[in-house]
Amino acid sequence: MDKVHTLTIYECKMNDHGQYLCTIKQASTTCLVNMKEGPVEFIRPLESLTITEGQPLKLSCTLSKENCQVIWLKDDEEINVNDDENNRFVATNEGRVYRLEVKESKMIDAGVFTIKVEDKQQSCQVVITGKRL
Repeated sequence: MDKVHTLTIYECKMNDHGQYLCTIKQASTTCLVNMKEGPVEFIRPLESLTITEGQPLKLSCTLSKENCQVIWLKDDEEINVNDDENNRFVATNEGRVYRLEVKESKMIDAGVFTIKVEDKQQSCQVVITGKRL
């Protein structure tokens, strides 16, 4: 009776691809493992927030992958996040954490903010309250 031998790779990574060899006594066999990258997932979602006008506006979420191409939107319109010094919105990412920030919020910054990545998106509500006199 033939015995079955199994190799299980738990929590596999992209660098687990390649040729694997199994040798038992004089018998051996090989197999080629090709890895396919899974879809990006939201690990920590955007969170709605309420801030006072003039305070920094900071949104962030964590994705399952690094270096994703993301698009930020406010009220369904794409936000221009280039490096222009006149631009109030700054988008950054460190590893899998993606951020959108405004140094000094204004009342017009209130609305629904969305981050899009691949075929997924997450939204949150931002409320800006007036400054106390």
